Amino acid sequence: MHTDLHEKNTLSYSVREYVISKILDGTLKEGDKVNEAKLCIDLNLSRSPVREGIRELIADGILVNENFKGTSIGQFNDKELSELNSLRMVLEQLAIDYSVPRMTQTTRDGFMQIINQMKVAEDNNDSDLLAELDMEFHYHLILQSNSNIIITTWKRIYTKLRILMKMRLQWRSPQRQYLNHLNLVHYYSNENIHLFKEMLVAHEHMGYYSDTAHMKR
Repeated sequence: MHTDLHEKNTLSYSVREYVISKILDGTLKEGDKVNEAKLCIDLNLSRSPVREGIRELIADGILVNENFKGTSIGQFNDKELSELNSLRMVLEQLAIDYSVPRMTQTTRDGFMQIINQMKVAEDNNDSDLLAELDMEFHYHLILQSNSNIIITTWKRIYTKLRILMKMRLQWRSPQRQYLNHLNLVHYYSNENIHLFKEMLVAHEHMGYYSDTAHMKR
């Protein structure tokens, strides 16, 4: 299953991923300037795709552009991440309400395909892949809502959610991800909406508050 929200074969995508990788490895921190000319040299690209990648990152809130100050890395502090996570939880709980009445075996199979890949990622201790699969799981849930408003809003915060998840998994033990998501699907498949929502909130609450203490403000 492939649910990436951006075309991977575009040059602007490579710019996005390069900047994101530098944020995740600590090379770029909140407030650091992003130099268009340097990105062109580092990536051996012309200005057009670099500018497009920068525009996309600004639209996603990863970069900020201020008059007379240029472009810099946006906020990734606890307050920003807490607010983002709260919005995510509202959207995903709405998606549960909308999707359960229309659930099919294809929906269940889609979740299980992702979860089986999670197990392989855990066994291989591949935290990067696990972070991607975690986001894919939640995006699959969002898609089941069949609501353009929910899907569009979730897409708008997707990139920061990706970065947040990868930041978390740098500190979180990967071994609990597979079972957590397997239990979520169990409640979803049995149409136990109340327990599904409770476990979804507990799953995200535990991960957020146990991991943000390790993040750099």
